[in-house]
Amino acid sequence: MTPEDTQDRDLAILSPETRRVLEAHAPDYFGLDADARERRRAEFPDETLRAMRSDLLANALGKTPAEIEDIEARDASLEPDELLRINTLMQQVRGVGEDFFSWNEWLGDDENNLSFETIGAYDRDDHETQEGFRTEDNPDHTPEPYKGRLYGGWARYLENGELRYAILSDFAGFVCGELESLDLDLRQELVPHRYREGPEHNTKTEEGYIRWDLQLDAGGSEARYEVLSTAARDYISERIEILRDKAMAEQDATVWLFPETDWEGGVDPDGTYLVFASPAAMDAVRVRHLRADCAAQAGDLDDLKKKIAVERDALEAMLRAKNDALLAEEQAGA
Repeated sequence: MTPEDTQDRDLAILSPETRRVLEAHAPDYFGLDADARERRRAEFPDETLRAMRSDLLANALGKTPAEIEDIEARDASLEPDELLRINTLMQQVRGVGEDFFSWNEWLGDDENNLSFETIGAYDRDDHETQEGFRTEDNPDHTPEPYKGRLYGGWARYLENGELRYAILSDFAGFVCGELESLDLDLRQELVPHRYREGPEHNTKTEEGYIRWDLQLDAGGSEARYEVLSTAARDYISERIEILRDKAMAEQDATVWLFPETDWEGGVDPDGTYLVFASPAAMDAVRVRHLRADCAAQAGDLDDLKKKIAVERDALEAMLRAKNDALLAEEQAGA
């Protein structure tokens, strides 16, 4: 992004409401150069962002002070179109780069949307952070080597001024989500079941926590259900490790960016998926040039669908064969 592009883009995109909010809460903002304005957007403290949002609820959506108080206390909610509107306006004052990108994830105390140049840098930092937590909890834990761990990360950006809710995963993480969803559907088909409330459900512990006591009811086939559940869980875990080892070896830089509605079951017209073939693909995408870098590494969506179909078919074949074997054992022992 050239300085001229940045100058035009970050000021021209402002709505009258966001301009007034910036003038009120960051009066020196318009006297800064483009790079300094971007840093300011990345560094706005949560308190300032909350105050800006409250002003936008009043000025852009016409909410009263009492309504705003209820919304912020989560005693009232916004209509979907209102939520999209307020989130779009807020993205103008907090996003960075060509696409006004921001992470919708917890970042460290000293980190912001400019802290990680690439998606890969973010993912490596998250890996090291999580492994550090595990070591703190268990000093005998041996930190696992980085192979990519991005799975359902949330982010937001603007596309031609319209807000996009993005879900980011490496290929193995995306496969994991697809297989876990298929597993649930298959087990319901193979072993129809439901969960009944147990006697302690919704009762309080001595510490004041609410108990969760739901008990499996599979009409007498609970044992078969549990075996299938364990088999699926182990299969998916092993498969994800294999795929991440493969990704590290091949370092394919392909990126798939596509609307959620282009995927089976996708319902959010403002949602997008970003799927990275490997850590090399994540390293190739800079947060400040998100869509351009994705386009430069773009993969064919039909190719991704074929790859996922292979993974789904393999899990389904395994579970059905396992179920048939268990049924044969039950009949033999009857």
